[in-house]
Amino acid sequence: MSSGVVQRSFSGGELTPAMMVSAHLTRYAYGLALCRNCLVLKQGAISKRPGTLFIAEVKDSSAGARLIPYEDEANDQSYLIEAGEGYFRFIFHDAMVMDGADPYEVPTPYISGDVRTLQVSQFGNVLTITHPNYAPRELIRFGHTDWQLDVISVEPGVNPPTTPLVVNGAAGTLTMRYQVTALRGGTLEESYASDTATAANCAKPTEALPNVVSWTPGDLNGLLYNVYCAPNNNGVFGYIGRAFGTSFRDVGFLPDYNSTPPEAPLNPVPPNTLATLLFGAADNYPAVAARHQQRLWFANTNANRETIWASQTGEPHNFAKSTPLQPDDAVVFVIATDKITPVRHLRSINGALVALTDAGGFRILGDQDGSISALGPLHADQDIYIPASIDIRPVVVGNTIVFVQARGWGVRAVRYDQQPNGLAGDELTLFASHLVQGFKIRDLAYALEPHSVLWAIRDDGLLIGCTYVAEQELVAWHRHVTGGRGNPDCVDWDLFESLATLPNNVDGEDVLYLTVRRTINGASVVYIERFAKTFNPERTDMREAFFVDAGVTYRGGPATVIAGLDHLEGKVVAVLGDGVVQYDGNGNDTVAAQFTVTGGQITIPTAASVVTVGIPIKFAEIETLDLDAAGSDVRDKLKRIPSVTAYVYGTPDRLLVGPDVNHLTRWRRKTWEVSQTWRTGGLAINLKSAFREKAVVRIRHDDPLPFTLAGLMPQVTVGG
Repeated sequence: MSSGVVQRSFSGGELTPAMMVSAHLTRYAYGLALCRNCLVLKQGAISKRPGTLFIAEVKDSSAGARLIPYEDEANDQSYLIEAGEGYFRFIFHDAMVMDGADPYEVPTPYISGDVRTLQVSQFGNVLTITHPNYAPRELIRFGHTDWQLDVISVEPGVNPPTTPLVVNGAAGTLTMRYQVTALRGGTLEESYASDTATAANCAKPTEALPNVVSWTPGDLNGLLYNVYCAPNNNGVFGYIGRAFGTSFRDVGFLPDYNSTPPEAPLNPVPPNTLATLLFGAADNYPAVAARHQQRLWFANTNANRETIWASQTGEPHNFAKSTPLQPDDAVVFVIATDKITPVRHLRSINGALVALTDAGGFRILGDQDGSISALGPLHADQDIYIPASIDIRPVVVGNTIVFVQARGWGVRAVRYDQQPNGLAGDELTLFASHLVQGFKIRDLAYALEPHSVLWAIRDDGLLIGCTYVAEQELVAWHRHVTGGRGNPDCVDWDLFESLATLPNNVDGEDVLYLTVRRTINGASVVYIERFAKTFNPERTDMREAFFVDAGVTYRGGPATVIAGLDHLEGKVVAVLGDGVVQYDGNGNDTVAAQFTVTGGQITIPTAASVVTVGIPIKFAEIETLDLDAAGSDVRDKLKRIPSVTAYVYGTPDRLLVGPDVNHLTRWRRKTWEVSQTWRTGGLAINLKSAFREKAVVRIRHDDPLPFTLAGLMPQVTVGG
């Protein structure tokens, strides 16, 4: 019996071997046993991943570096930050920012072992950086080579007046005390109180005989002033009025004790220990930061791991309070559960503040309108009972927070649903658990365009991706390797170490940047590289195809000597010249020596004007799942696949297809067929096959050219 079985989509992605007999699940019909160096597209096709452009070697390859994004898409001012021990460097438009002849650097206090676990949150043009071993800091861009890293002050942004004096209106038996605060122009943020000015032996002030209070401005920001009085010598100050200059006439105003001077926030301290300003000493540095409802939120110090602090509304550096409390005062509270619950991450999403902890996910709730006030109500509702990883900052995808669960190997999606009002979540790695189980994820990022992919790096240096569209229930995993030498299951791949994504207005895409540890000329080096722009064969000349790694492109007059390849010294490279493969980077044939970089250059056999050179992307390949159907006994039958039709889009002629990795047949254009730069449609391929228990199709593409597969129709013969 012979029949054709069509796989019309690969939207299931690579599935775990544990699903080998799960044909009753819809996902099985669209899944793959292997998806390597290929992306699953949102539409269900698969496409060879782009190559990577070489940008630079990190400052210290022995220590490596971490990539941190700084996004300003609207102004085309997005930067990639190289973070290493004691420094930040900056990359703009894929080139290192230079200060004269040297890369521009900002010194930092962070040692190499802590760089990877810094939590970095962007708010406007400010990166807030937290770590339990360091005071919280802000990195602010003022110009291309003007970045400033400062410790965050949690005090008001305006200084209090100094040298307050009071002149008694009349003598008497009273002792009256005055304090003055400054109000910052524009925002009216209030300073701490000045020193106390005392009117001793005075009478009650009147219009005719007022007490006159004067002071010196603390700084030019303070143009308005609030005056407070404690008339009963009891140390409790109440508001009596506002001044527009540097003096105030108290004519006997009654203090309003509902409005008192702001109080400096202090860390709770053991007895007999001098108090320190909030976040101002070791063990009191927050590990977590977020912005929500115009407040800056911190959480999790070594001394108070379950505590969350929020600044005053609209004043992200001001954590002061008043007595009695005012609605916009700073907030502090503790997430209380039946176990220790350190706060690992805070994210603001859909109007809610979500805290991910060692015990699960909590929504931080205010009043019925959702507003959070220092007066309350304030509480945390737990909706998710899966703990979050310490080190990996979650990413936001639409109305969903994606995070790595504790112990580092599962990936979860938590979405905020209005109906019911709460959090709901899914395990994204459920059907591809083999890609994460036994490993730890060390980095996570998201690229919306063009394919909506979550990117992650395992602790063994493998890059894995998940094409994720929640509203379509699309969760499709794929794996990616680079620089391997030998057979496709070799263990000597180059290693991915860090990643970040940034929007690129020119390409119209979210670009994936990577640090990659490679062996070059016998030395271990770490390069910063980026995915090339997605190739569209209908809009882009084949000369612009970029399907090599750590690659560069020469543009100019026709040339045979291609220089500028020092970073690939000693490597056998793949070469595309004017859209034609001059060498696939095989490395095992007689001409490999000719394409080995020597002295930073190679000589190609045919002169070309656009030449792309780089490490070949070996083993861009897929393998289908075994033929099976719910309710049938076909799995128990012997089967063979004598031929297969591959439905391709924008794919050059050369393609390897077979029943397994050891029996691949290269499809080539027939002599009578018209030569095409690329093909769209069905390619009929005869296979060398025999009856066997498994009926699978293996497809590999190993040229520095694009490859997109929309579907497969194998002809299957079923025996006894």
